[in-house]
Amino acid sequence: EKELSLKNLLAGADSLTVRSKNIELRQKQDVLGQTQETLANYYVKAPFGGTIASLAVAKGETVSNGTVVATLITEQMIAELTLNEIEAAQVKIGQAAILNFDAIDGLSISGQVIEVDTVGTVSQGVVSYGVRIGFDVQDERVKPGMSITATIIIDSRQNVLLVLAAAVKTQGSASYVEVLVNNLPERRTVTTGLTDEVQIEIVSGLAAGDQ
Repeated sequence: EKELSLKNLLAGADSLTVRSKNIELRQKQDVLGQTQETLANYYVKAPFGGTIASLAVAKGETVSNGTVVATLITEQMIAELTLNEIEAAQVKIGQAAILNFDAIDGLSISGQVIEVDTVGTVSQGVVSYGVRIGFDVQDERVKPGMSITATIIIDSRQNVLLVLAAAVKTQGSASYVEVLVNNLPERRTVTTGLTDEVQIEIVSGLAAGDQ
């Protein structure tokens, strides 16, 4: 019985030692993780790869949140846009876009939305959001800083009936257009769909060929 009790005591002591070592190991792992996080705060990392074109700060200078420290030229060209809150609410990552350039007549490049700001910037009571569009193809004629016009495709339809948006009128909650019947105008109630503010989709109420 004494030998059995002694063995139990030894086994219990070994178990306590293992638990103690495990606790000590986890504590050291926590300290290591905290140290690694502190070390990471000493570096400024860009969210994309590229070449540093210019530095706006020098070694030893103090910077604050929002300070531009460097300009990078990315391997993939990116267009940066600013949208109001109504436009930004409709834009999502992955949507297709068409880019046109003020300085290069006739050049259109397809792309897609790769980033949308989650927090807007308020200026004189107006909220705006930054949007970045990645180019699908690279063109050596495009230079950093060029002005662009972007069309972001937020929805699309195939094989639909279109009329000029200006031709659609409203009365109360109903939409209608005027069509020629025996050379006389006649109101025709219609159901509309998507619009780009120039043309509008007619879901029902008209047929192809109606004037």
